[in-house]
Amino acid sequence: MTLEQFATFTTILASLAVIVSLIFVGIQLRQNSVATRMMTAQLNTQIMIENFGRLIDHPDIAEIFATSPPSDTVSPGDRLRIGNIFAATFRHMEMLHMHQRYGIHEKEMWQASEARLKERIALPIIRAWWETSKHSYSPSFVTYVDTQIGEWLHNNPPGTKEADIIWGL
Repeated sequence: MTLEQFATFTTILASLAVIVSLIFVGIQLRQNSVATRMMTAQLNTQIMIENFGRLIDHPDIAEIFATSPPSDTVSPGDRLRIGNIFAATFRHMEMLHMHQRYGIHEKEMWQASEARLKERIALPIIRAWWETSKHSYSPSFVTYVDTQIGEWLHNNPPGTKEADIIWGL
């Protein structure tokens, strides 16, 4: 084997090594992406469970939450606690919305999160809170929630039996 043939052979080997390395890096990036998405989903689930826990751990707040709109006998402290529960829930939804926009959140997880948001905006107490609090959220999330509320109001006008139950009429 001549020196020129040896050089060609080593160049080919080096090129193959680079290709194998790039394939390996691609596989590692894909596995890392899946792991990151799984950690994100797990974190989002943990946050959601913590939000549920606030109402589970405080039945008095859950009762106020369920009586929409709250009575005038609700203390200012309880109103603040309720507002903070709503804020935590909507901040979490805002994060999920951002994850969806950037493709971090899996489609099925987003659909479930969106269904939860639609359940929440059916409650007049939450829609009233949102109107006074939406200024502290990102513009894209505000537009999204306002659109969801508009669709809900359009599909559930007062005067229909089911809507009147939800509206509290």
